[in-house]
Amino acid sequence: MKVFMEKNDGANVKLALEEYIPLKIICEGRKESVDYVSYSKGTKSLLEISVGIQSKAIKEIMLLLCEEYYILDRKMDIENLEAINTNLIFEGYKNVESNIFITNVYEDGIQMVISSEKSTKYIKMDTLYIGLSNTYEITEIGMNQLNKKEIAHIKNELRLQQ
Repeated sequence: MKVFMEKNDGANVKLALEEYIPLKIICEGRKESVDYVSYSKGTKSLLEISVGIQSKAIKEIMLLLCEEYYILDRKMDIENLEAINTNLIFEGYKNVESNIFITNVYEDGIQMVISSEKSTKYIKMDTLYIGLSNTYEITEIGMNQLNKKEIAHIKNELRLQQ
């Protein structure tokens, strides 16, 4: 699977708080049918990305299961993150078995590391950022500027999975 960058049309990103789902990110845009890309590690860690069939753009990102996570008592450090304001366009869909799947919950955000490859490029969509490798594979996904209620929801749902 490859991802490509496309001009950002000002799409808004928001967090939905749902029972049994630690993280659900909705990328607002035009309504269309979707297909799914998933990242997993074994049977206890699963991240699902819904992608528009016609636009091939991200519609939702859901962290459904997470075995390895860390609660960090500090703010995310992304001020120096050089990110391009853009949208991702997916070419080809598949399920990826990750060799690493770690979620870090900060005081003001969340980061999901889904590859041992280093992030060399970052794209930004509102408060969502996505790290990409040199070959444009997704390496990490994060969201910042979360409030205390949103962080508490994520922590609670992750704890309930243990």
